[in-house]
Amino acid sequence: MAEMKLDSEVQYLKGVGPRRAAALAGIGIVTVQDLLNYLPRRYLDRTMITPIGSLKANMDATIIGRVLGKGILKGKRSRLEVVIGDESGYVALIWFAGYRFLEKAFNKGDILAVTGPVTYFQQLQLVHPEIERIEDEASQLIHTGRIVPVYPSTADLKGAGLTGRTMRQIIIRALTAAEGRLADFLPEKYQNEEKLIALPTAFKNIHYPDNMEMAERARKRLAFDEL
Repeated sequence: MAEMKLDSEVQYLKGVGPRRAAALAGIGIVTVQDLLNYLPRRYLDRTMITPIGSLKANMDATIIGRVLGKGILKGKRSRLEVVIGDESGYVALIWFAGYRFLEKAFNKGDILAVTGPVTYFQQLQLVHPEIERIEDEASQLIHTGRIVPVYPSTADLKGAGLTGRTMRQIIIRALTAAEGRLADFLPEKYQNEEKLIALPTAFKNIHYPDNMEMAERARKRLAFDEL
């Protein structure tokens, strides 16, 4: 296989191929450079994940767990309860509003990143938390301390097998292909004056930041280039 360059067609990148390349073309990604420019919409900071078994009432927490079961509980106020767990324990997620609709959104085995305040009512629970649905490999990454990018997705991308996991894999390969090839057009003098990081460093840290500060510095540099 020919050596990959920034203007190489993305279909020749390992793990892509014609079918996935067609799906990527649908969102404007044709070359390796286009893939580098496909920026995460957010990050999962797994350096800040709390094991479920360590949760305590009156704390704010982000947890990752697998759905173990769900059900609508009747009472003075009916509610949906979704129980998720990790290796350290389990906890209930509770919804009072829109619970009949939400019940259909969760399936046993789903892996969720959950953020919200922890309360106690007969058990530890998170009421109306924020939810991010993630892929199977996420649970394996909890203990690595990595900040993981979450990319925008479409039905066509998913249909072509371009899950979040796959996107991360091929973007890592694109970053490898770009090593030594990203010319920085901004002179070092102006980088220093504007307190900007170098372009290769920006692309590396926009996709796989060393910390959230570097992610923000990478966004600042790429935004500067757009302007």
